Amino acid sequence: MTPHKRTPSMANRKDQVLSIVLVAGITVMLLISMRGIRLKLGMGGASSEVTAGLTALKEKKPDVARQKFDALLTKSPKDPQAYLEILQACQITRQWGIAVEYAQRGLKAFNGDEKVSSVLYSSLANSLVELKGANWKQEALRAAEEAYRLTPEDVSTQNMYGYLLADLSEDPASIEKAFQILRKAVSVAEESVREPEATLFLSAVLDSYGWALYKKGDTGGAIITLQRAINAIPQEAINLGADVQPGQMTAQDIKIYYYHLGAAFQKEKQTEEARRTLQTALKYDPAYKEAQQLYDSLPPMPKN
Repeated sequence: MTPHKRTPSMANRKDQVLSIVLVAGITVMLLISMRGIRLKLGMGGASSEVTAGLTALKEKKPDVARQKFDALLTKSPKDPQAYLEILQACQITRQWGIAVEYAQRGLKAFNGDEKVSSVLYSSLANSLVELKGANWKQEALRAAEEAYRLTPEDVSTQNMYGYLLADLSEDPASIEKAFQILRKAVSVAEESVREPEATLFLSAVLDSYGWALYKKGDTGGAIITLQRAINAIPQEAINLGADVQPGQMTAQDIKIYYYHLGAAFQKEKQTEEARRTLQTALKYDPAYKEAQQLYDSLPPMPKN
């Protein structure tokens, strides 16, 4: 069993569950989605360079976007807000390769600043997962681990690292470590469900924890936890359109919740529940390869 680190005092838990990271006097709200991190900065107050870069990314003009971003960094080379706004623009437009590029540049610029670096490592880990380039699993897990090393008591990094460790590992020791980290994160999140955005955050942490239970072999506990995760998703946070804003859940986020639950039902031999749940995952993404493969592996429906 991996021992617990010291649990923060109750006085600090409100700030932790909202994932408030103080970066050079800037309050950065982080909302961790199923597969990673969504920076919630509010693009309405973004710099003119980032606004222009975001427009260029939406217009499929990455070179123009880089020019705008670089102009901002030339003007403000040591401003963490500049890097975080750029990363948000990349995440909104799903330009993961560019996000990796600027996260790595930010890590060089802020080497030695633990809080800024932790945010950048978390963003890097998420972008690597989405990009799925060469050696992405090892690199993403390494980045998430570094974020956790820098800020081990921050619930957002607990969720990020714990989920990736459970998802990408097969050895029992790593899965046990993920389980312990995520159990701690759930405890923090559950105690602040009345705080703004905490319900959405709780759903993400519950899904991570439920997947760790599944990987640990406790499929009964996984089903209960994963059902709680789905039920905790605020309907007002779901956006299935093209213009997704930070702090919203997309079909790409929600499909994974249903895939996880479907996998747990399948392992428990609850075939019809698994079938219905995987059909829901495929409704959100008909090209979801893992869900389709698991669905196709189910025994055929009995004939009447």
